[in-house]
Order: sequence, then structure tokens, then C-alpha cells
Amino acid sequence: MRTSKTKLRAYARNESGAVTVDWVALTAAVVVIGIGLAYAVFGTSGSGVGGLVTNLTNELGQAATNISGAVATSLPDPVGGSTGGTGGTGTDGTGTGGTGG
Repeated sequence: MRTSKTKLRAYARNESGAVTVDWVALTAAVVVIGIGLAYAVFGTSGSGVGGLVTNLTNELGQAATNISGAVATSLPDPVGGSTGGTGGTGTDGTGTGGTGG
């Protein structure tokens, strides 16, 4: 009986398998993180980075449309010098003619 007890204690004190267990746990964690990153990057069509790029493109396109509409109706004519609205350059070319405000 004494021999069995001694062998059991020696087995319990042996740490050579602990390193293997640590490596298995670390490798599993790296694999899980890698799968999560791959899903985040590639994901389905509506998620991941692809979905983010699609949403960003749509939003920027809408913002450009809104800005171009605002610019077309509110800024002065850079060629004729009109101060806004409709109008022309007048007969003398100074930009004082027309009905702009």
C-alpha cells in the first residue's frame, strides 16, 4: 500500500504535463480569436467590414447629394459675380445686373 501512495504523490507532483495543457489552452484561445476576427472582417453581406463599407458609402453618397444641392442653390456664381439666385453679369460685365439677392 505504501508503494501506491508514493507513486500517487509522485504523479501529483509531476508538472511535465502542465506545459502541454497550457499550450493546448493557449492554442484554442488563438484559434477562437482568429475565427472571431475572420467573421468580423468577412462576415455575411450585411455585417462585418463589408457591411460597414457599404453603409459608409451610402451615407457619404447621400451627404454629397445633399451638399451639392445646397451648393447649387446658395453660393454665388463664381464666373459672373452674381450674389445668388438668378441673374447675369449685366450689360457692363460687372455682375451687378440680374435679380439675385
